[in-house]
Amino acid sequence: MATSDTPAGGATSGPKGTTLPDKKLDSWGEIASYLGREVRTVQRWERTEGLPVRRHEHKKKSTVYAFAGELD
Repeated sequence: MATSDTPAGGATSGPKGTTLPDKKLDSWGEIASYLGREVRTVQRWERTEGLPVRRHEHKKKSTVYAFAGELD
């Protein structure tokens, strides 16, 4: 059985041994699709369960993103 060089959480090694997060999900739709749920369910999980979703703050609204490895 072969072992993988990928650390736990699906991250890969970057320059000088730093850990880079894996796939970036750039919208509620991508996050929901990745988890196999509806957008409103994922939004509720962010509020009530602490789902690790990040935000880019803008003047009027914010855009969301998440890393697949953190959602796993």
